[in-house]
Amino acid sequence: HIGTWYSLPDRYSRITDMLTAKEVVSPADFKKIQLDQHSNLAKRYLPAFIQAIGKQGELSPLEQKAFDILKHWDYSMDAKNPGASIFETMYLQFMQCIFQDEIGASLFESFNSTSSISRNTTERLFVERESLWFDNTNTPSQKEEFSDMAYCAFTQAIDNLKAKMGEEPSEWEWGKIHRLVLAHPLGAVNVIEKAFNLNPEPVSVGGSFHTISPYSYNSNKPFDSNHGSSHRHIFDLSNWDNSLTVIPTGISGIPASRHYCDQTKLYVDGSYHTDYFTKEKVVENSLYHMTFTNGK
Repeated sequence: HIGTWYSLPDRYSRITDMLTAKEVVSPADFKKIQLDQHSNLAKRYLPAFIQAIGKQGELSPLEQKAFDILKHWDYSMDAKNPGASIFETMYLQFMQCIFQDEIGASLFESFNSTSSISRNTTERLFVERESLWFDNTNTPSQKEEFSDMAYCAFTQAIDNLKAKMGEEPSEWEWGKIHRLVLAHPLGAVNVIEKAFNLNPEPVSVGGSFHTISPYSYNSNKPFDSNHGSSHRHIFDLSNWDNSLTVIPTGISGIPASRHYCDQTKLYVDGSYHTDYFTKEKVVENSLYHMTFTNGK
């Protein structure tokens, strides 16, 4: 690969779907677009996963409950949705089931850390449905296929979620394991973090790397989100002073400031604040003034 900074097309396709659904799009429509957590990736993958799992015979009672949730899931990555937890965990396990037996745990971790490559490689195999990668090298007497990898991913995902969240799949809400983590650079030093409590508490969120509202995470350390939209803007060209914006933190990186992470709740709740444009409105609504002098 010449580069690694490219993604699967699912966010693009969902944006296109929503933009073309109406001839005239309003600021309210743009809010819906920016906050959308429907997954086109899940919409593509899940039917094939369900078909493959259904071929495997009898499931355990726990697996059957989780399977029933997946079969009725609407592809929403909402924080309260257990289907999102099952699918997302299964998606990661699917990659591990395919590749780790051939390349080993250490190299798989390195491969998986460059997520755009691991995800695009998996996408290619998913589309083709036939590959030597599907064969498990640890079972030389068998030749596994796509459906076996899907079932492997499903069973490992259920074991993983059971260990983390208990034995009731309906309580496996996505936001319980998927959180927005805003870490102050100095908070990485344990003694400083303990002394000054620089890092705000993680916040439960929905979405994922494949939804328009992106809350991405390190594939090797799921599912705390450390990457996403650095800001949201909606500009009203009929009246620029009606423009809206929000950022995930605040305008200050100083923990003692009243503006340290004071927009986080707005951001997570899908709210905005006014973004005044004209000088008159900015002056009228200003809270602070700064004066520059030449020092003489």
